[in-house]
Amino acid sequence: MGVSSVWVLVAIYVQASQGFTALEAGLICLPAALLSAFSSHIAGRYATTLGRKLLIGGTLSALLGLIATIAVVFFEDRGNLNVWWMLLSLTFIGIAQGFIISPNQALTLMEVPVANSGSAGGLMQTSQRVGTAVGIAVITAIFYGLNHVAGYSVAMELSFVAISVLVIATLLVAIVDLRQSRTIKRVSTREEYIPVEEGAQCTVTGAIEVVGPKKPSQPADAQP
Repeated sequence: MGVSSVWVLVAIYVQASQGFTALEAGLICLPAALLSAFSSHIAGRYATTLGRKLLIGGTLSALLGLIATIAVVFFEDRGNLNVWWMLLSLTFIGIAQGFIISPNQALTLMEVPVANSGSAGGLMQTSQRVGTAVGIAVITAIFYGLNHVAGYSVAMELSFVAISVLVIATLLVAIVDLRQSRTIKRVSTREEYIPVEEGAQCTVTGAIEVVGPKKPSQPADAQP
């Protein structure tokens, strides 16, 4: 709901307030897009080993990028900084998208039974599209509402504050999810011991021992 609105706001702000062309507006977001592709490739290598830690790191990177962009707009409005510093501040948000989007899909669907994976994948994609649409509608409404009252710079700053609130909420969910996954992992790796009678066969299935009668070593009709 939050980060997808960043690129809409940046395009509106630099064109309406700074007089950028559409090409220049695209160029100011280009480094973030390239780093998003690169960080997504890196995240794919470590998604199974680092797990939810990747998402927490990505969320922190997004928060840093949002705060840095707010600072750029604030100082640019006062003539102390050039708006092209967004090239740097937005890269943190691009890196965050690479660390969050693909690993989150993989890690989430890993916890879904195979029989339900198709429905789960469709539900996840649908929820993301709905979240994007609702987020852009809400954040741009905040932007235009504030713009009529306080101007482009204040509207941009407070809209990014609203996005930051959503990112902080995401960070809290990611931390809780990481703690729960650690708890589940500790429980699932505990060994359960079941007493086995003499002459019984023991088969290990996961962490549970299934005990049954010992199979004969030769055909039944050959036994005395």
